Amino acid sequence: MVHEARSVAGMLQALQDVTSCQGFEDLALRNPVRNRRTLYRWRRSLGTSLQVVPLFTLERLGLSHLHLVITKPAPAWLRFPYAVEHAWLTSDFLERQLYLHCIVPTAHKADVRSLVRECQEVGWCTKAVVSWSSSGWQELPDAPTRNAPVEWPLTADDAILGEYPLVVPAMFEAWCHAQSLSSVWAAIRDRVGDRLRSYVPRGRIYFVNGKVHVRKAYELLNDHGLFRQHIVRYHPWLNDNVEVFVFLKNNNGWLAEFTEAIRPGSAAIETYNGSDGTAVVRVIGHDDLLRTLLGLQDEFQRHAATVYLRNATAKDDTRVRFSYEFLFDPKTGTWVFPHDQIMDYMRETQ
Repeated sequence: MVHEARSVAGMLQALQDVTSCQGFEDLALRNPVRNRRTLYRWRRSLGTSLQVVPLFTLERLGLSHLHLVITKPAPAWLRFPYAVEHAWLTSDFLERQLYLHCIVPTAHKADVRSLVRECQEVGWCTKAVVSWSSSGWQELPDAPTRNAPVEWPLTADDAILGEYPLVVPAMFEAWCHAQSLSSVWAAIRDRVGDRLRSYVPRGRIYFVNGKVHVRKAYELLNDHGLFRQHIVRYHPWLNDNVEVFVFLKNNNGWLAEFTEAIRPGSAAIETYNGSDGTAVVRVIGHDDLLRTLLGLQDEFQRHAATVYLRNATAKDDTRVRFSYEFLFDPKTGTWVFPHDQIMDYMRETQ
């Protein structure tokens, strides 16, 4: 069992060491230790217990990260069209809260703030905590390289959206659970149907072997320097550990000290910095992590922190997803905000 755990940890680290995004196939082709067949067998054996998400510097594509915590959520929130992942949390062991990690066009931030308020006013929740951030960074504490890279210059690079619109579904289908080039293509075909030509505007479309189009989308993102790392979601970590979400309203440079304090008891740390001094930290760890957090109560008060514990017993088969099919116009390469369509889409669960 110990050997197996070390083997998995090593492979997860190898995934994060890959410096370009070509799907899991990239690791299989480049890894110098394990042969390709061994890697594919390892990946198949893990099945849905492992999710690998390619993370990009989305700010250069005109996008921002939004972190929502919804108290007493109606089912409609699970169809919030900007969400890429969700988790059930609690801050007091009494009330259940829904965390939504969302991606929002930066130009539409004010519209989405109003949308969240509107959803609260129609009775779909009693409270919504809103925190904006830039693209994050995940570290596995045993990794030799801990620090996030020097941030990319925040120059707009959204011309790529018009050049090859398929980059949008390629990014978001990979985040929303598709885990191979072929499965990303299959999900895109199912989602956009006869609008496929709008996303692949030039050349022949390979309907069966469409992973060549997905590979081209990832190559463009790589060539433009937008790939950051692979985020690892290894679900067995939650069997023997807890996941904690920390929202800091007043970071003031304390984030680096905080992550250093929690590192010894952690299996994975994920940080998202906000431009307004806020931050969101996701950390998975064992009981040493909880003891460390309890010892930071004074610091939490000073930095206006709210701490949530993930409720790993809250089982549901819901999969949230970013609805690019009506939030992005592939013909113009631009983001859109169809308010009425969004509300109708969310109401379908009511």
